[in-house]
Amino acid sequence: MKVQVISREIIKPSVPTPPHLKNFKLSLLDQLLPPSYVPIILFYPASADHEPNNTICHQNSKSELLKKSLPETLTHFFPVVGRIKDNVVIDRNNQGVDYIEAKVDGLMSDFMSVDVVHQLHPSHIMLDDVAKEAHLAVQVNLFDCSGIAISISTSHKIIDGCTAITFISTKTRNYVSNL
Repeated sequence: MKVQVISREIIKPSVPTPPHLKNFKLSLLDQLLPPSYVPIILFYPASADHEPNNTICHQNSKSELLKKSLPETLTHFFPVVGRIKDNVVIDRNNQGVDYIEAKVDGLMSDFMSVDVVHQLHPSHIMLDDVAKEAHLAVQVNLFDCSGIAISISTSHKIIDGCTAITFISTKTRNYVSNL
């Protein structure tokens, strides 16, 4: 099984952060904790009415819709598009988040084990030098069977469980509205 990155880009919010929301102070607990990232994977198998001959076209259109909905979603989550300064404040400078698209040689069912599922995450965000910078990375994994797995890795300093669920719900709502 092989996961190959096809494209990588930075997605910025569709509306810049208002000046009065530019700085966000981290809590003392968040300042003391080391950076940690929480990976979430959402698996979407191919629909029953999908025609195998249109796999690439079908996946590309879904990926484009996801990419289009992300800037709209980011406008509601300003801290994730900024960077931490001196481990005290988030400078919401609209630098954006990583959006990665990967081609997966294999079936979705092959990745349903703990041994290989880590390949579907944006692994670069776990590196120490990136961990100080990025707060969110999204990786869209396109399977041979035309299924899609969306991996979202978030900094626990910025996004807790409740916020992650809200982010995913908002992104899903924006995605559906773009259909």
